[in-house]
Amino acid sequence: MADNIGPNALDRIAGKNPTEILDASAHTGLTVYAIQLGSGASITACAGTDPDGNSYNFVTEKNWDAATSDGLLVAGENYVITSVTITGGVAFAY
Repeated sequence: MADNIGPNALDRIAGKNPTEILDASAHTGLTVYAIQLGSGASITACAGTDPDGNSYNFVTEKNWDAATSDGLLVAGENYVITSVTITGGVAFAY
């Protein structure tokens, strides 16, 4: 999960309030760089773009469907999360 995390990716989220509070449903139209799972939350789908602007599936490429509650999922340097489906609980997007 910690691969491709550069200083700019961490600068984007460090010390910031969440840009979105995500309930248990599908969310689209996002431009976020990390997801913090709250208690009882999990991810069933998460897509975005890689550094070259190509479609990227975080669930299959980074195994994010195995993430547990209270986990911080950082997309990585120059990756962008554009949609996510949360089941159970809430999550915070940065």
